[in-house]
Amino acid sequence: MACEKSKILVFGATGYLGLHMVKASLSMGHPTYAYVRPVKPNTNPSKLDLLKEFESMGVTVFQVNTWLLPLNIHKLYLYLLISIH
Repeated sequence: MACEKSKILVFGATGYLGLHMVKASLSMGHPTYAYVRPVKPNTNPSKLDLLKEFESMGVTVFQVNTWLLPLNIHKLYLYLLISIH
């Protein structure tokens, strides 16, 4: 029986460190999930390109409003658990 790879969730995936963590996770064959702020009309085009690149590599991208986190962290946790499993 083959060993199942761990699922990796990277917070801040479009940042300097997050980008490298996503790429390292993918290179090791892990199912990879990226947690990023939502795209807005004035979002930097390079971030849009990076999100498209992530999706083309098989990364599942979660766009979440961070200002909701303190109020709804338990709902986010359940959403991520359901989505990842």
